[in-house]
Amino acid sequence: MKKRLTRGEKWLFASPLLFLVIAGVTWQWRKTTPFVVELPDAKYIAWLNFSPDSQRLVVFANGLKVKRPLGRVFDLESLKKVCDMDMKSVGLIYPDFGPPAWSSDGKAIVSVATSDVTSPVSSKAVIWDGVTGTLKTQHVYPAGISTLIRYAPDGKSYIGVGTPPPRFDAVTGKRLNHPYKNVKQGILARSNEKSGLCAIDGVGNSEFRVIDLKSSKVLWQPNLVTAVSFEWYNDVLAVNAAGIPKSYPEFETGLLLWDGKTRQRLPTPPSTPDGEVIGFSFNPAQSTIVYSQSHVKLAAGGTTNAAQSYELVLWDYRANRVLWRYPTASLLSWLEWSPDGKRLAAQYGRDGESFVVVLGQNGQPQFERGSVSGSQFNYWSPDSKKLAIVMREKDNAANNLDNRLEIYRFED
Repeated sequence: MKKRLTRGEKWLFASPLLFLVIAGVTWQWRKTTPFVVELPDAKYIAWLNFSPDSQRLVVFANGLKVKRPLGRVFDLESLKKVCDMDMKSVGLIYPDFGPPAWSSDGKAIVSVATSDVTSPVSSKAVIWDGVTGTLKTQHVYPAGISTLIRYAPDGKSYIGVGTPPPRFDAVTGKRLNHPYKNVKQGILARSNEKSGLCAIDGVGNSEFRVIDLKSSKVLWQPNLVTAVSFEWYNDVLAVNAAGIPKSYPEFETGLLLWDGKTRQRLPTPPSTPDGEVIGFSFNPAQSTIVYSQSHVKLAAGGTTNAAQSYELVLWDYRANRVLWRYPTASLLSWLEWSPDGKRLAAQYGRDGESFVVVLGQNGQPQFERGSVSGSQFNYWSPDSKKLAIVMREKDNAANNLDNRLEIYRFED
């Protein structure tokens, strides 16, 4: 008797692709029984991060009954809680915590805490012991800048996001000298310290630019409506320039690529007059970038959308060619390759529900899970063998509770 397809298998991709991958989907389902981490006293999981050795997971959440942040570290082999983190001793009123980051040795965790109450201070960098959860130290942190933060590779300092990126001593909290003092603050910036370059997005069109951090010289300034997002991978900068080509013919739109080593534009993926790039992700193992795209059929007058179709495209920016292009039944977002570049995780919505799908390098689906949090990212472990998914459930009052983690293991 033939095995009936699940609803997710039927609708995930267009039928020509679907019938090629049924065996892969059923095999992967047998291999991926999840580990479950539950936080019954949490309303929603705000942030999480795997330790560098992929053996532990730090989770930040907002409390359900007690209206205060929660922080916990879990061991992923025993699935037991390692420790509760001391969030109470942070000297801020009603603090809100940004994403946590591990030190390279896994012994410490840093995060930026902020508060709407500005007296005496409104922002602090907080460091905990990664094993005991003890609050080790806290320092005043510049207010009004991004809460994204990371440890320097040597663990002696932590680095924020800015132009130039602020760097602080991890013991004293003292701001360290930076060689790029002459660079003015940008609205949003992504620095490439290895290349000595920085991409900055200011206000208004034509404000996006790439500068040399030492001289402040502008090296590239495309004419954009606005930059939806932009990221570096090694020497390559990708920019998602907003707009549909036929609606903004005077601007550059779609996915733009620029080589910081040669200071030259890289080949741009083919686009259509009605195409709009939604998201992208560099493959860390290849010179490729995957992007999702919608095609908008404009109604009479060009003011409203009559219909939309979607596709997922893998572009080789060194060979200047499309490796594959597949139509999808829904828009795929939150694209993220595993660190080894072998699998791509993404989210899509259907009938009011959010799903996570995992695709292979060839774009064929290997795994799907529904009832996930539609507002959360998917998280790969550094060893590429684990994927953490925040699940959405409802309590007795039918409130959305994003307080359950499923962790799936993937083997080669």
